[in-house]
Amino acid sequence: MPSNVYWLDEPHIMVAEYSGSVSHEDIQSAMDQCLSVLSQHSCHFLVDTTQVTTLPKDLLRLGPVLTLINHSNRGWLIFLAHQNIMIKFAVQVMVRNKFRFMTSREEAVTFLTDIVKQVGEVSLS
Repeated sequence: MPSNVYWLDEPHIMVAEYSGSVSHEDIQSAMDQCLSVLSQHSCHFLVDTTQVTTLPKDLLRLGPVLTLINHSNRGWLIFLAHQNIMIKFAVQVMVRNKFRFMTSREEAVTFLTDIVKQVGEVSLS
């Protein structure tokens, strides 16, 4: 399955994992789940693209991706991406605040869980 969305720490941290050849439908399905959460409350996201082989060429034009990135309830957005230049470029173009690239899942999980512990909830500032 090219996309898998699940809770790491409900309701604070959600993970979206992608693998193989990712289609528009895979991204749409994952974004629907994430946006459903953001319509109810704030949340941080860990996006793991370390197993992706191909992405849609028009990734920057996918409405649900832009909606998630700019959503007022979005907390931190952490991307795990090993040497995927397209993903790194797309994220740097689209995301202006509260995001980081990391190469270690352990580091990403520690970063997000520490944020949740520090503030007791998702901080939007």
